[in-house]
Amino acid sequence: MTASAPLDVLDIPAADAPRHPAAVTDVRAGRLTAVIVRGVYQADEMARATEELEQAIHGQGVMAGVRRTTFPAKFNGWFYGQNLNLLAGGLPDYFSEEPDFVRRLEAIFPPGLGFSDRILALLAALDEGRVYRPPPGPEPGERYHVTTIRGHGPGGYIPPHCDNEQALNPSYDHLLTLVHDDLFSMVLAFNRPAGGGVLEVYDHVVPVSARVPITAGSTFLRPDLSRCRSVLLPLAPGDLVIVDSGRHYHRVTPVEGVTTRWTACSFMSHALDRRAIYCWG
Repeated sequence: MTASAPLDVLDIPAADAPRHPAAVTDVRAGRLTAVIVRGVYQADEMARATEELEQAIHGQGVMAGVRRTTFPAKFNGWFYGQNLNLLAGGLPDYFSEEPDFVRRLEAIFPPGLGFSDRILALLAALDEGRVYRPPPGPEPGERYHVTTIRGHGPGGYIPPHCDNEQALNPSYDHLLTLVHDDLFSMVLAFNRPAGGGVLEVYDHVVPVSARVPITAGSTFLRPDLSRCRSVLLPLAPGDLVIVDSGRHYHRVTPVEGVTTRWTACSFMSHALDRRAIYCWG
């Protein structure tokens, strides 16, 4: 069973985050579709980080040693850091590469303002002080990648989907012993292409009980989104959005122009013991 839902978006400057301590709770409860936080980083800070990511394409800079994996070719997109949804090297490689990935990730941000210090703290402030952290792996000392960096080149896009479908992948078998299978997500914008590359969220929602594998491919199982309302969530460099991507169909519109679209994206869910929110890439 599916249904439509209101498309309510809270749009605030980063300085106002402490005034909205229940914002993420409202996203999870369906009272908000998304929360946009403006100016989490300054434009010049994002420009320097983007330059590091561009250098990595040519095997240079601090991110050059990070494994690059890809979306299906038609989406013209790739990752730095292994994405659990499209796992390339298997879970042992995924966990063994996490410490180096996080070290390099933190290095592209200003000192003291890295992903863990700035983003996880901001999410906690918007979620009644809940602790945000990556889930532990199956072996002592292992952790899931807290995020991945995503590049989309000219024409790159992500087709409509719900993130709760991802939890049906075999790569989630261990993670689902730690988290609830109702997900939400976060996207941080490093830059903005000439056009397109915008997150679009539809009012069509799918509960966990009705999800199907994203690889099913049957038009019978997919809604006609042309009949649905939607909201576009454009982000400037340094802006962040938290969205109910688990239940809402959403997509990334095709990137226009020659500039690569760079973002960091994390999926999130309550830990089963409700003592933390776990984040992973």
